[in-house]
Amino acid sequence: MQCAKCKNALAEDAKFCNECGAEVKEQFSYCKQCNHELKKDDKFCEKCGERVHNKEHVEEIGKDQEGKSPTVSAGRKKNKGIIATIVGVVGLVVIVFLVFNMKDNNEDSIKDYSLEGLAEHYGIEEDLLTYEEMSDVVTKIESEYEEDLKELSDKDRSLFIEEIIGEDHGNLNAKTYREGLLIKDGMSDSDKQQVIAELVSEGIAYKYIRNPINGAYQMTEDNRGTTLYDLLGKSSRFSYNEDDEIELILIADTEGYIDINGIKLGYPTIELVNEGQVYGNGEENTLVYVSFTSLLKEDLTTEEYGGIVFNSLETKVNGEKAINYNPYGEEELEEMKEYIEEEIKYEEEEGEYAIHAKNTFAPLFGVYLPLEDVVEGYTETGESIEDVEEKLENGKYGNPKIDVEGIEMEFIIPEEDIVVNPEIIETVGSK
Repeated sequence: MQCAKCKNALAEDAKFCNECGAEVKEQFSYCKQCNHELKKDDKFCEKCGERVHNKEHVEEIGKDQEGKSPTVSAGRKKNKGIIATIVGVVGLVVIVFLVFNMKDNNEDSIKDYSLEGLAEHYGIEEDLLTYEEMSDVVTKIESEYEEDLKELSDKDRSLFIEEIIGEDHGNLNAKTYREGLLIKDGMSDSDKQQVIAELVSEGIAYKYIRNPINGAYQMTEDNRGTTLYDLLGKSSRFSYNEDDEIELILIADTEGYIDINGIKLGYPTIELVNEGQVYGNGEENTLVYVSFTSLLKEDLTTEEYGGIVFNSLETKVNGEKAINYNPYGEEELEEMKEYIEEEIKYEEEEGEYAIHAKNTFAPLFGVYLPLEDVVEGYTETGESIEDVEEKLENGKYGNPKIDVEGIEMEFIIPEEDIVVNPEIIETVGSK
């Protein structure tokens, strides 16, 4: 709050200005669009409908977004009561893919690596802003809302700017500002594709590229290979609140991807879950949730990626097919297959195809295994998840292990951040 006469900053409960002595009267703000006088609690101008961007409103936005993560991938924080199962992971095929218009849905080559060309290739309808254009937009917002921004913390300031970008330029541009997914002049074609792949994909791009606008909350410029810490959700690519705790998640450093019967598998992660929350049977036993990712070398449609996911359920983990670990049943799997078939039919009728971007590590399937089948030497039933996690961290049980089609995979807590290898290093079975 400031003095209407001399513009001196005032305490919220001030009755007189400590600089000029003027009486502090109830102050009104005015709509920046039509200059109509606004009431204290207005969120929209009653005359022109313009949104009111005040401090209280931004704080409400912050509370609404608290703890939300923009995308979901292997290793990100999960609600243990609603963990993605193999059925849920299959659902990723059709939930948030963008519409992809192309005459030949098997075409995976990108003919134009300009921002406009990539946007057209991946079916993005918004006019995406370049880094330079976004800089101009943010500068304009900072100038127009200078007084409002002065009162905000760095976090709320970013939320404020992000919201206005979303209103004026669309949600994808708001995301590019929030996550630094902006294309700069002089970037290579492959780096441009990686920025857009990260923007539209449910997976994680091969490279971690960030070009944030100065002042964007918790964002720094970066251009490096995706690492084990990224897959685990322990790097700066994920922003958590100060009170959030990242669960113990271990990863198998497979040093690359393995082609198993045509399915490219690698770098699985594990975390501990409660049996009762998975099966709804009231049991307190601890299970191990193993989550697999796949290597996508080309753009895939719903039909193509759905086929990969369902075929991957035939992969044997500890001697059993992954599909046999499904905690729900055949009925749910059939419903999911029917849903995907309906999506495919719709795409064919409309000539519009969903797409999952190439050069990404994509979510594939997950299985629930008994703890004793993964952790050698575990015999103490009834232990809490926290107790088991502590013993795993301290090395009491040794490193968990699983067998995938005869290949042993050992899970570790990485002592250093290692770059993920996006190449096939071994082939098992027939393609």
